[in-house]
Formats: sequence, structure tokens, C-alpha cells
Amino acid sequence: MRLLDWNEMKIALDRTISLGVKHIDVLGGEPLTYSHLEKFIEYFKSQVKDSFCGVVSNGSLISKTRAKSLSQSGVD
Repeated sequence: MRLLDWNEMKIALDRTISLGVKHIDVLGGEPLTYSHLEKFIEYFKSQVKDSFCGVVSNGSLISKTRAKSLSQSGVD
């Protein structure tokens, strides 16, 4: 399985935003394996007014540091 790098993800996210999407849930597989998850959340929240960005995880990779980082990114 290949994960998108940040530039590819940003292009996909910009296309999604241009469609008027305001609500995103990141899920499938394990979203905490994506190294740019916080950047993704921060970018989406900064580009879309009144947006919602949730993450559905089994929690197996969460740590206090990652939880704080996700919280600071603006995850809903």
C-alpha cells in the first residue's frame, strides 16, 4: 500500500475543498500511520470556514504526545 505524500494529499484536499466539502472524517486502515495527519487537519480547517474534521482510529498508536498534537491541529 502506498500513502500519498503531502503534496499529493494537498492537491486532493484542494480538489475536495473546491467541491464545497465542509465535513471530513479520516478513517480506513489506521489514520494515525499517516505522518502528515496533523498538517492535513490544520490545512483543511484553515481553508474551510465552519468545517469539521474527525479522525476514527482504533487508538492503538495514540500516545500523550500524539493526542496533544492532534488536539492542537484542530481535530474535532
